[in-house]
Amino acid sequence: MILRKKITKDILLYGTSKTVIEKESKTSNTIRALYPLDTKDLMIQIYLQNGYKRFAKTILMSKAGTYEWADEELLSVLKSTDNRITGDGILNENYKLLKLATSQNEYQTKLMENGAMPTSVLEADTKMNDEQVMRLKRAWEELYNGAKNAGKTIILESGLKYKQASIDPDKLQLTEGKKDVISDIARAFNIPESMINSSANKYNSNEQNNLYFLQYTLSPLMVAIEASLTKSLLLESEKAEDYEFRFDPSALLKATTKEQTDSVNAKVKGGLMSNVQGKRALGIPVDPNEQEFYQYTTGQVLFDPKTHVILNPNTGMTIDSVTGEILQEGVRSSMGNVSHETTVNDKEPSEDVEDDK
Repeated sequence: MILRKKITKDILLYGTSKTVIEKESKTSNTIRALYPLDTKDLMIQIYLQNGYKRFAKTILMSKAGTYEWADEELLSVLKSTDNRITGDGILNENYKLLKLATSQNEYQTKLMENGAMPTSVLEADTKMNDEQVMRLKRAWEELYNGAKNAGKTIILESGLKYKQASIDPDKLQLTEGKKDVISDIARAFNIPESMINSSANKYNSNEQNNLYFLQYTLSPLMVAIEASLTKSLLLESEKAEDYEFRFDPSALLKATTKEQTDSVNAKVKGGLMSNVQGKRALGIPVDPNEQEFYQYTTGQVLFDPKTHVILNPNTGMTIDSVTGEILQEGVRSSMGNVSHETTVNDKEPSEDVEDDK
């Protein structure tokens, strides 16, 4: 979990994640540990050979010393890469947007700290010296500045006049500007805006938001991480056998109780899931003695996976699904216990016997 979080954070912010693969020895294929590096502390030097072939060295400079790795020795996960060695992240691609958001927050913070100062002015009938100005300024700040002093009654000394400044926060449309910045940031990270702004919900349910988040936000990141893990951590023999790393996104696709029940019910009716499997999928307790069966579509038929017998309740016919043999009359079949009992009919007397009589 920590490794995935670290890799995802670095490729989002910097477009590049490098992880040290520690093996038992240089000749061993056994991986002992994975150590993600802080991308902000790395210096990646790219070299060009023969005019087209690129290779790189990754250098970590820390208080403990300087460490160096060839790029092929590391687990590399990249985003928006042109050279397959480094990538571009949010900090590089959208630095102007992030700077605007930071400046906007700083302005609003200062506005709250200064209270009425940016939105008003004081006028005096007579000229004031520096000492008087400083004394008035300190007194005004102590009495009226800051959010905690908002709403206090202003008392002016003789000769002072209070005037509202022409610039106020409402006219600057700070709220609307902040909404626009939030929308831009959501687009930069490619996430549904409703996840950071509830008023922007364009879907009717959280499931739709989760589906969008999975398809357009997480899937590209998961594919990049999966491909890198498969490339760097699996043996060539394992790749030849089609082994690969895959994330399980099922937790994000959890539906509501009704949607989940309808989905399981459709799978049971379609024969894709047994009645027992359906109950377990819905968290319903299963009796150990309960008979398991699959529903098939020829009318309504039941399939016993243990004995491979198909029973059609409408006709009473049973079929061995392995051999295709129709179990004829005189063959008793019970789901879970198939017994073959042949009923021998009385042999009709031959003509010779009748003649003897």
